[in-house]
Formats: sequence, C-alpha cells, structure tokens
Amino acid sequence: MNRATEYAVALGDTGLHAALSIRNDAVTRIRLTMESRASGEMTASAVSGSVIEALRNWPDAGRAVDWLDDPAFPPIGTAFQRRVWRALCALAVGETVSYGEVAARIGQPGAARAVGQAVNANPWPPLVPCHRVLSAGGHLGGYALGTGIKRKLLRIEGVELET
Repeated sequence: MNRATEYAVALGDTGLHAALSIRNDAVTRIRLTMESRASGEMTASAVSGSVIEALRNWPDAGRAVDWLDDPAFPPIGTAFQRRVWRALCALAVGETVSYGEVAARIGQPGAARAVGQAVNANPWPPLVPCHRVLSAGGHLGGYALGTGIKRKLLRIEGVELET
C-alpha cells in the first residue's frame, strides 16, 4: 500500500497555506486554508483567484506563469533572488535545469551556489517551481522540504530520476 504524503507550504506572508496530498505519484487532494492575521488582517480576497486556482490544479498542463507579477506575491527577496525566481517561473511542467543553467539564464554564469541559496528562499513552492532545479549531472540535489517530496513532485510531472 502506498501511503499518502502531505506537502504543506505557506505562500510567503499572504496567509494562504496549501497542503497537497500525494499518493501513487499524483496529487489526490489540495486543502487551502487562510490564516487570520491580527495585524493587517489578510483575507482570501487578498490572494488572487488565479493563485488559488493554480494550486487547486497543480501542476497546470505545462503552463508557465510569472508569479512575481501577482499582487499577492510577497515583496521580498534581493534583485538576484527575484531574477532566479522569475527564471524558475519560466520552466514548464516536467522541465528540469541545473543550478548552473539557472545561473547562466539570468546572466550570472558561475553563480550556481548563489542560485541554490535563492532557490532555497523561494516563498511560493510549488507555484514557483524550485523542485525542477537539479544538481549538476541531473542528480536530485537538495530541497527545503526534503528530497522525498522533491522526487514525488517531479514524478507527478513525469520526471523519473535514477536513485
């Protein structure tokens, strides 16, 4: 029996939390909750319907969306981090790249380690698809929520990696 794995993320400081249940390499359920904030009360209407819909339908048939342009995307990150996150948003479902490739795409060849730090600071996984970044040679590499979750997210997108 394949047990369900729960992948929970908080989308930056929006108050929106998503929990994806993954079983047999498929998302079987997505639970969205909105955290109430004492200061600056955040409501579901503050998060665009497109964000909620994208989470409900993740992964969305290969469509790339630049989530940094969404009004609910948190105004955080250095200019470098935001360039990395934009590059991740351009990746299609099932497309993988290395940290070095991301560095080259943003015009910073040789900055693979810095890209790794920016990927780790991603506030909106899996919408900003940091799980699609692999280490050199196509190996899994790390993932803030564990490599098991990263492997499952990639499998859902049709990417099989050697163990």
